[in-house]
Amino acid sequence: MEFVFNNQDTSNTASRGAVRKPYSMDGAIASSVRRPVSAVGDIEITGKKRTRKRATSAPVKYTAKRKAKKSSSGASFSWNKLGWILCGVLFLRLIFMDSGVVDYYGMESRIQDKINHLDILKTENMSLVDEIKKIQTSPKYQRKITRNHLGVIAPNEYLVVFSKN
Repeated sequence: MEFVFNNQDTSNTASRGAVRKPYSMDGAIASSVRRPVSAVGDIEITGKKRTRKRATSAPVKYTAKRKAKKSSSGASFSWNKLGWILCGVLFLRLIFMDSGVVDYYGMESRIQDKINHLDILKTENMSLVDEIKKIQTSPKYQRKITRNHLGVIAPNEYLVVFSKN
């Protein structure tokens, strides 16, 4: 493709002795003299249009072909099947083996039972601590405990014993 400038003024090129050559598309100037273009109509584009050559290929078919399954007499080995079997075994182990989900919930209930038992023991210990403090400080409570557990009687009381016969 070439650009041809139709400008009637050739006085500059004739005086210099240069022959006017067309401007090429490569960006290089074929002649040493440039002339300004005064109007758009002065520019003429000549030459062949470059077209891209397309590679001819077979047309694309969008129909899917199914592969025929191979018939075998025994069980066929497949990595996919092996992977699913392994996942199933690991899943069952996660649920039912020691330290599994079932064991976790069993341990959780045992822990809750132990926490309840611990609360009961704490309240019982607090009542025993209160009773010990009463025994150490209250003479009235001391007399009551000695009378009930040891059988001590006061000096103004009489002991009456009945026989079994």
